[in-house]
Amino acid sequence: MNINQAVPFSLLLNECVVNSYKHAFSGETEGNIYIDLKRNDELIHIEIADDGSGLPDSFDFEEQQTLGITLIRTLVSQLRGEAHYESNGSGTRFILEFTLEDIFDK
Repeated sequence: MNINQAVPFSLLLNECVVNSYKHAFSGETEGNIYIDLKRNDELIHIEIADDGSGLPDSFDFEEQQTLGITLIRTLVSQLRGEAHYESNGSGTRFILEFTLEDIFDK
C-alpha cells in the first residue's frame, strides 16, 4: 500500500474502532470488536464489527453530520472506496472495499 492510501486507511481503521468502543458498549462491562481484512488481487475488503447494542433504526450513513461519520466518509473518499454499515440490533458491521494503487503512484 502506498503512503497516499496507508495514512487514510490507518485513520479510518482507528476511527471505526474508537466509534465501536465509545458507542457500542454503553453501560456494558465487556464486548468484542472484530476486524477482518482480505485481499483479492488488488481489491481490499475490510470489515470492522462489534457485538454491541447496534445502530438506531433511523441511522443513515449518508445523512449523518457528526464529526466522526464525516471523517469516515472523507477517508473513504480519499481511498476511492465504497463503504456502508449493517446493524441488526445486536451489533454493527462497517464494510469497506477499495482498490490498491500502484506503490509508485503519486
